Amino acid sequence: MGEWINPRYAEVMARYRTAKSAAGEPKRRSGWSKRPYGDPFVIVVDPTTLAPYTTGR
Repeated sequence: MGEWINPRYAEVMARYRTAKSAAGEPKRRSGWSKRPYGDPFVIVVDPTTLAPYTTGR
């Protein structure tokens, strides 16, 4: 997954990343899987073409 995203969604992703960074780190799971909760990537769907664009969190 690359960091490329359609330029039309750059503002949406900027707002998303700002909100996520303000929220702080997600809590970690307990047990053998120590992976944190949260989304490692974001999928933005273009409503006109229904084409997904993926970007890293």
